[in-house]
Amino acid sequence: MTDPFQEALGADQNGVLMSAGCKTEYFLVKDLADSFNETGPLSVVPKKTGNKVAIKLLEAGKIHFAFTCKPMEALLENISVAKEQADHWTSRIIASDPIVVLVHRDNPVKSLSLEQIHNIFTGKVNSWKEVGGEALEIQVAYLDLTANSGVLAVFKELVLGENKDGSLLVLKKDAVKVSSPENLGAIVSQNKGAISFMGFASYRERYGFLINVNDVVPSQETILNNSYPLMVNYYIISDQRKSKELRPFFSFMESDEGKNITNRNFIARPDK
Repeated sequence: MTDPFQEALGADQNGVLMSAGCKTEYFLVKDLADSFNETGPLSVVPKKTGNKVAIKLLEAGKIHFAFTCKPMEALLENISVAKEQADHWTSRIIASDPIVVLVHRDNPVKSLSLEQIHNIFTGKVNSWKEVGGEALEIQVAYLDLTANSGVLAVFKELVLGENKDGSLLVLKKDAVKVSSPENLGAIVSQNKGAISFMGFASYRERYGFLINVNDVVPSQETILNNSYPLMVNYYIISDQRKSKELRPFFSFMESDEGKNITNRNFIARPDK
């Protein structure tokens, strides 16, 4: 199967906007690109490369914009980029990707720290009694890798942390893995000892109770003011000298249609 990104890299890019970046933000950019590309004649081709590779591709002029899960200033502290290039770059925040943790409505535990969530999902804590609840076994469930979502990757990065060799710690081995948020909601709503996580936009009240994280309520307000700890923000970095070429896609992204697409699975950020 051919890779449209590699094909476009090696061909005349007239009418094509190349982009690369964060492996979780990719799902958002792809959703936006799929809808934008239907309007023609301009099209956007995104690629999952990770932040560092995307920044180097942008520096080399191989892509029109990078999509990153860290702000430009933080990335440039650790990635060497020619000053004459970076001086022309601009960054905008386009969305937030919050993860919520849910439990059964009859579970008396209403708040957990990030450390407690880490201990539960890695299997260090196996009873709700250990975190202030009842003497009840904890049943962990999560969305598996076959789902077309970056939720699992974001959760692992924010909650699990790394081993000494730099690899991410693994989730509890006997956890239940399912293919959709709806199935996760069914498990939590029917099992008093269950706990799971999903994207904020996927949560429905019937699934269960959303716990506070580090005593912060997951809400639109706490997400937009960045006080909710279990989330990442998504950015787009581009060269201001190419603003005319990029304007059609950026305008689409900021339109009501674009924001509706973003809000399906993420939280669109207000225009600055």
